[in-house]
Amino acid sequence: MKKLTITLLTLLMSMGAWAEISHEAQCKEALKVVEIFQPLPRKLDEITELVDLSVDCDKKTIIHSKRLLVDESELESMLTKDWETILQRHSNLLNCHLNGIPPKLGWSVKYVFTDKDYEHLTTHLITPEDCN
Repeated sequence: MKKLTITLLTLLMSMGAWAEISHEAQCKEALKVVEIFQPLPRKLDEITELVDLSVDCDKKTIIHSKRLLVDESELESMLTKDWETILQRHSNLLNCHLNGIPPKLGWSVKYVFTDKDYEHLTTHLITPEDCN
């Protein structure tokens, strides 16, 4: 998961002065990056699969949909009672560093997590304001 996100961030940062180009041009470049990661789904690690990577140009949001590949009993034993808070903090740290998408480019990043059966677990949205 971290490797894919860092790769995505690196690709976006290598697009030059991305923050200075028009919204339409930013959207086209973001869509090109999504194409690089096809085909999906793609296994990220032992328990995580990237199911979808998409761009909502109207909302200036890059969306990562991930599935946890463990049974419910395993999931319950793995997650602490405050796992959602920890995951949100991790997501913010990953995306809010100096070269991250939200602070540099004014876009948001959304993570949608489901369980093995595609039942929604949690959603995390990191906006530019979260990085201040």
